Amino acid sequence: MDAKAATDRPVKQDRETALKVEIINMLYGSNLKSFIVASLVALTLVYVEYDQVDNIILFAWCVIFCLVYGLRFYTIFYFQRNSNNYPPDYWLNIFRLSTLACGLAWGFAGYYFLSETNEIAHKAFITLVIVGVTGGAMMVYAVDAITSTLFSGSIYLLSLPGFFTNEIELSLAMAILLAVYIVYISIASINLGKKLRENILLHHAAIKQQAEIEKLSQHQRIHLDHTPMGVIEWDLNLCVVSWNAAAEEIFGHSQAEALHQHASFILPLEIQNQMLQKMHKLISEGSSTHCQNENLTKEHEIIYCEWTYTALRDSDNHVVGLATLVQNKTEFKKNQDEIQYLAYYDTLTDLPNRRLLTDRVTHAMHSSSRSKSYCAIFFIDLDNFKNINDLHGHSAGDMLLKSVSTRLKTLLRDEDTIARFGGDEFVILIENIGQTLSKSKKIAEVIYNKIINGISDIYNIGNVQYRTSCSIGICNFLGDTLSVNEIFKRADNAMFQAKSDGRSCFRFFDEKLQPSIEFKASLENDLRGAIFNRDIIPYFQPQVNHSHQLIGAEILLRWKHPKHGMISPAEFIPIAEDSDIINRIGTEVLQSACKQLAIWQNNPETARLVLSVNISARQFMQKNFVETVLSSIETYQCSGSRLRLEITESLMLKNINELATKIEKLRSYGITLSLDDFGTGYSSLSILRSFPLDEIKIDKSFVDHMLENVNDAHIIRTVINMSNHMGMTVIAEGVETEAQEMFLAENGCLNYQGYLFGKPMPLEEFNDFIKQPLAIH
Repeated sequence: MDAKAATDRPVKQDRETALKVEIINMLYGSNLKSFIVASLVALTLVYVEYDQVDNIILFAWCVIFCLVYGLRFYTIFYFQRNSNNYPPDYWLNIFRLSTLACGLAWGFAGYYFLSETNEIAHKAFITLVIVGVTGGAMMVYAVDAITSTLFSGSIYLLSLPGFFTNEIELSLAMAILLAVYIVYISIASINLGKKLRENILLHHAAIKQQAEIEKLSQHQRIHLDHTPMGVIEWDLNLCVVSWNAAAEEIFGHSQAEALHQHASFILPLEIQNQMLQKMHKLISEGSSTHCQNENLTKEHEIIYCEWTYTALRDSDNHVVGLATLVQNKTEFKKNQDEIQYLAYYDTLTDLPNRRLLTDRVTHAMHSSSRSKSYCAIFFIDLDNFKNINDLHGHSAGDMLLKSVSTRLKTLLRDEDTIARFGGDEFVILIENIGQTLSKSKKIAEVIYNKIINGISDIYNIGNVQYRTSCSIGICNFLGDTLSVNEIFKRADNAMFQAKSDGRSCFRFFDEKLQPSIEFKASLENDLRGAIFNRDIIPYFQPQVNHSHQLIGAEILLRWKHPKHGMISPAEFIPIAEDSDIINRIGTEVLQSACKQLAIWQNNPETARLVLSVNISARQFMQKNFVETVLSSIETYQCSGSRLRLEITESLMLKNINELATKIEKLRSYGITLSLDDFGTGYSSLSILRSFPLDEIKIDKSFVDHMLENVNDAHIIRTVINMSNHMGMTVIAEGVETEAQEMFLAENGCLNYQGYLFGKPMPLEEFNDFIKQPLAIH
């Protein structure tokens, strides 16, 4: 069975059930009249044949008739009270059986009465009664062919033998004529039944259709009364003739106030003529349209509405007015405008974002191609921007970005595009800066000086005065020979080169430097995916005292790159420090150190060893740095006194109060701190006194030349004396000869680290190193 047949089956069943119900109602409804007529005919028949038929037979038939039709009458009575308690088929079958009983009763009358009389007149009268009863019943029962057939068939079949009890030719003729009549009346009954059933079905369809029309009409009325859309009708003069509740809600005018008002009462003055002309044109053309425009409310507020206009026509197809549907789209318009803004503008600075900048650069490329005039992209990155986030929080960083964007707007022309590219990066598009490359570069350099001077001025960020600088990469372009992404990439690479050359400067894109820049960018990308202990491998360099006893080690990192092999920390650590990668790597090194200390403290030979970990300035200034360190110690249950954090001098120039608080808290848990690379930065003794450090590490650059350079030797003596005076231990790194060790020992430095005692080595090799006597290399 196909899908259509499966769908049509319930509909067909419903139709057949409705037809049966109607047929039953018709049959039972006409039954009382049939009962009365049948009773009258029966009385007449008995009266006429009283003298012709044996009284016993006559009495017996009267009893049968009364029983059958009494039962029929009871059936009618029972049906009227219980019709809903039984299915249609039950009542139809009951009626058919009772009709069969009635037909048999009349058939018995035909047989016995015909058999009892020999007079032609009486036979003719009985035949006439049979014909009348049969014809009337078949017309009444025509709506159900089975009922009609049961009644007529039972009468004829029982009456027929009665014609042949007397061998009279006229009786035979009467039997044949009766048969012909019954056949004819049966055919007529069948045709009538078909017509009746068709009429019933049509009647039901009409009732159903009328109900559906009423339901639809009622639904439409409800919909019109409750629709959120305003429904307004206008006459030919554009005056209101219909105004629903939604229109009242949209515009604020009640129906009484709005009726007969001219359309101009909800139109702003600026667009009145335009909209009224459009409405008159729709009436004259008899057309429809859809539009959006501003409207006025009762309170004279501007709202944004969406309209659908349709010309109204009468039965003669003449335009008689306009029907309009209106929706208040003000909120939608605001949301749409906001989405548009979010799609093309940066929410913090209100500057164009990358998408809008891309559109404008594309447009500039086409304009440049026509005018043969150069354009330039300035890729600006704020130097050390993350420091302000680390020191003062992201809200301060946001304030700086907004201040920089405001300052850039004052420095450049209105036609120049200033966009925020993301983070602390800004991109500026300057058009029409010269017909030649050399001239465009000169103008770009002038613009750079203007930008760099403007940006480097003091900013008031809350209660703090802050000064910043920027690195700028510039890409000059002409026409559409380069793609937009390629222009951005070149300017970005030039900016990267400016940062590599010391920051606070600018660089034009130079194709010769492209491979080096791309390599660094590639390393940064690869570094983000590098996995600790697989790609980033901790190495351990021994630290010894003057007796050549092992006192600890420093963790130094090596990067085993899958493509470029081993990469020096001098190459990848600066890349990590320029991004947020250093925080992840630093945390992993801390956890690795605590894990190793936990292992060492269970072995008497290694329990006294101290493990030094380098901490970058960015990592140390994280809000949760102290918690991260303490969490690592807690996780691995190691002794905090065996963990030494090495910080650099540059960190001491930052937020001194916050730095001192963190150092004090770390030392309260037994953690020691070492000042790494001392002497290479700008620390003053007064700042150094502010921090309770445990150790100062003399930088390798002094150790390398102290035997030949008097100044380096003097600096080392001064550092050693100062440290001893302040109660701090001293360790020298980069010790590679016995002469260097001797000089340091003679001047009071008793702890050393360098190739003379051991190179940095993987953990497995360092564990073997611990077990062997120390050998001087």
